[in-house]
Amino acid sequence: MEHLLLESISDILSGDISDPRLGLVSLTGVELSPDAKFAKVFYTVLGNDSEKKSTEIVLTRAISFIQHQLAEKTVLRYTPHLRFLYDSSMDKGFRIEEKLKNLKDIDEGNSVENNQSDSDD
Repeated sequence: MEHLLLESISDILSGDISDPRLGLVSLTGVELSPDAKFAKVFYTVLGNDSEKKSTEIVLTRAISFIQHQLAEKTVLRYTPHLRFLYDSSMDKGFRIEEKLKNLKDIDEGNSVENNQSDSDD
């Protein structure tokens, strides 16, 4: 059911919402409450902090519209109350990747310096 919600909400965001403030948003997951009345929808945004903030505003303001569209497009006993939450795991992953790249660059720089000093002897 979470997968159905994820696909349906993605379709609504890409096809039914034309707000230019909505950034390049990707849904990363849905957590449905045990009674299926509430759903946390996790998303990421490609862009800077202001684009992330404007996307958050658009998603928050569009919740009732998205819920209404879900009710029309899906066959669910209940249309869950949605809550959009920014998924920062991608940001953390990018930061870790950048740090690893920097460490590798430093290590390669030290290796080149050591090889040059060894050949000078």
